[in-house]
Amino acid sequence: MSEPTRDPLAELIAFESAAFRIGQVARRLLAEHPGLPIQTMEPTAWSLASSDGPKVHTELELRFDSVDEVRAWAEALGVEPTAEVSERSPYERAAVEATVDGVLVKVSGSRALTGDEYTAWRAEHQPAGGEGR
Repeated sequence: MSEPTRDPLAELIAFESAAFRIGQVARRLLAEHPGLPIQTMEPTAWSLASSDGPKVHTELELRFDSVDEVRAWAEALGVEPTAEVSERSPYERAAVEATVDGVLVKVSGSRALTGDEYTAWRAEHQPAGGEGR
């Protein structure tokens, strides 16, 4: 019994289609949300050969030096962002993921907390009666 023949052209077409779809989603997001900031936009597409056809991944990542922009994009995408503060440094990171027309859209950002903000956060998150970590 022979193995199924893979079609390299089908794999190339799948990749080109994925890259085009990411571009279309990026353009759509920019057109639908002209007031929202864009700092860094990183499109990623790949296609892997498989016995049952190409496996395709599409992703558009938006990155910011702020968590406020992440929250604004989360609202526009209709999803809740996650936010966390590092236990070891005064650093807050926020992120959100949504799928738009088959493209995974990831939005992330971070900011440095002020000394007062970090002190308040540590006091709120310190174990009762403990010194912290």
